[in-house]
Amino acid sequence: ALSRLQSFRGLYCRLHDDSQRGFVLHGEPKTDPVAGFGGYFGIARDITAEWQELERARDTQALLANAIENVSDGCALFDVDDRLIYSNSTWRDYINAEIAPLIEPGITFERIMQLNLQYGLAAEGIGREDDWLQERLTRHRGGKHIFLQYAAEHQWLLVRDYPTDSGGRLIITSDITQLKQREQALAESEERYALAMRGANEGLWDWRVGADQVHVSAHACAILGFSASSTIPLKDWLACLHPADRKLWRRRFIDHLKGVSAFFECELRVRHQNGDYRWVYIHGLGLRDASEQGRGRIYRIAGSIGDITERKHLQDKARQQELQLIQANKMTALGTLVAGAAHEINNPNNLIAMNADLLLAIWQDAGSILDEYAILNEDFLLGGLPYAEIRDEIPVLLTDVRTSARRIEKIIADLKSFAQPRQNPLHTTVALNGVVQSATRLLAHMIRAKTDHFTLTLAAALPAISGDAQRLEQIVVNLLVNALEALPASAQGVTVQTCYEAATKRVELIVQDGG
Repeated sequence: ALSRLQSFRGLYCRLHDDSQRGFVLHGEPKTDPVAGFGGYFGIARDITAEWQELERARDTQALLANAIENVSDGCALFDVDDRLIYSNSTWRDYINAEIAPLIEPGITFERIMQLNLQYGLAAEGIGREDDWLQERLTRHRGGKHIFLQYAAEHQWLLVRDYPTDSGGRLIITSDITQLKQREQALAESEERYALAMRGANEGLWDWRVGADQVHVSAHACAILGFSASSTIPLKDWLACLHPADRKLWRRRFIDHLKGVSAFFECELRVRHQNGDYRWVYIHGLGLRDASEQGRGRIYRIAGSIGDITERKHLQDKARQQELQLIQANKMTALGTLVAGAAHEINNPNNLIAMNADLLLAIWQDAGSILDEYAILNEDFLLGGLPYAEIRDEIPVLLTDVRTSARRIEKIIADLKSFAQPRQNPLHTTVALNGVVQSATRLLAHMIRAKTDHFTLTLAAALPAISGDAQRLEQIVVNLLVNALEALPASAQGVTVQTCYEAATKRVELIVQDGG
């Protein structure tokens, strides 16, 4: 530009000294109709602080990436177009070490699943590849999903697939193989116990193959609700089996008759004579005819039956609590991560807001000068656009930048407050309308995605209440999430309303959904 005596804009440079100060330069050639070229006039703006903030932001991003890389869980973030933004090596290895080198930023989630099928790594999809792929994509593109996945080499994974506020997806994968192994060890321990305690302290039963009566103990009768008797008709015994469990019973029984299994055993539901179903553990051992004529066939089976209803309920409860504990721990860690990231985002955002105010003031001061210059020089270009076209647009753009920065600041404050719950409640005077507004801001993306008809009605002059604002906000978030998840389609609506009942002196929050 200098050699051709042309103007230049946006030249970034640093001083060649220890200060490392940075500048952005703009220059215009100064010409005279008589004297010709007379040098340049221009503007140099010190951007050292902005440069340093940018470098700090890059350092923070690098630290965050390093932290995610070193967590024990697999993490992957996809953008709104379902393309991979970032994933740590643990997540790629969980997908499969064989295709890990192929998983790079920009690859779509659908392509990753196709690679799983291509390399034969999706056991559930063998023989039904198209259906499996569609099912996996549907689950991925829906709401929040938590599910178990059986990986290669007897590895179990807990997969949590979450939508992000920006429209992307966050996938967190945890190895719970040890938990599954403990569960399997518990099942094996129960089996050993049953084998060691055959018939002891449980109801006993004895059936001779081909007979129409089953000999039972009094406790076996009590488990099934029969009156005390030494025998039960075989048809009544079999009629107690839950319809959904009869195939399991038959398969296990035939396997034992054929010698496939050493013992006959299964857990199933039986109908008590009062109509209730109970879980029972049935165990038996067949006696084989060792004679030449008998050919090792079973001619009699005896064993025990025990009521395990309470144990099954406790197991189900324990599994739910275990998953909830895992989820709670992960959400706590995620909250800490989000709060830290929000803090780092807040610093450059404050700089953006302050600079937007400064630039708006500069533009307003320079407006009259530029107007006079436009009159003398007809029209001229700013940023490649005619000054007349952008004269009134620049203040609007700068105001939008400032407004957006303030909105980001508010969202970050809400996010930090929500992500860092206190251990002890703090009861203060709370404005319920403010709590509701904060909750709806946090869920703005989900609301837009789930319903086309969201109505928020906040009562005017609503009296303040005493409570913990943070925990109240969590309650409102939970109510809204439940309402949104219950909607069968986006055409259904959700209504949120606050009101005051003067007669009872009650402040009320009402959340209604069409689901």
